[in-house]
Amino acid sequence: MKFGFEKRLSDAIGGKFGIEPPELSMELCPPEFAGDVTVSCFPLAKVLRRNPMELAGIVGEILKADDDVKAVETVKAFVNVTLKASA
Repeated sequence: MKFGFEKRLSDAIGGKFGIEPPELSMELCPPEFAGDVTVSCFPLAKVLRRNPMELAGIVGEILKADDDVKAVETVKAFVNVTLKASA
């Protein structure tokens, strides 16, 4: 399952950190949390050698500005994303 926001997020992260757009780790959101999909920042932290919780905040801010995203919730190193129906 691929969404348009995934490529835009990857491109934004690549541009922000001056790297090739990274492959993102995305899964369906666990039922006990709000959201449709979850972005794990642990693989990204390994590539960038940065704190995964810090990266979750950055990823969340980028996603809040995306047109396909209805809501964003950051839980430690994970970003739970609720998508608009049009996505």
